Amino acid sequence: MTRPLRIGLDIDGVIAQYKDIPLDHRTADVYDKLKPVSEEVMTMFAFLADHYTVFLVSSRRYHSAQEHTLEWLKRHLPSWDKDIRFELLTDVAPDEKWMIAHALKLDYLVDDNPGVFRYGSQKCKSVLVAPNCSPHTHATISDLTELYFVVAMSGSVL
Repeated sequence: MTRPLRIGLDIDGVIAQYKDIPLDHRTADVYDKLKPVSEEVMTMFAFLADHYTVFLVSSRRYHSAQEHTLEWLKRHLPSWDKDIRFELLTDVAPDEKWMIAHALKLDYLVDDNPGVFRYGSQKCKSVLVAPNCSPHTHATISDLTELYFVVAMSGSVL
């Protein structure tokens, strides 16, 4: 029997709508008001969390980010009551996300920052969420709902 896929998801720009917020404006109140990317993305997130090992890998930079993020998820996924493994990274350089991905033995790391993927890993596949973006050396999807196709094309099953 094979182990379930281990998937790392960035939050801002992947499951939460996120525009460039200046560093001095990044507070719990600002993040708390973010909307989900779409209902379909939240449905895909709930599916992934129910069937696979999912880690939220974020660079949110304020004191109670983990607590506020979990509350945000509960608000936008009211039917989802499972505990999720949540890895919080603060003030992170892009290569540190790959170190975490390696330590957690992730199969996929999904992020909207192409800089993260410069430090790629042979074992963890990178997936860039970038609507209207030309393809890179890693898989590029317009939103999380397309992750199914990337995984299926790699021979894995979601």
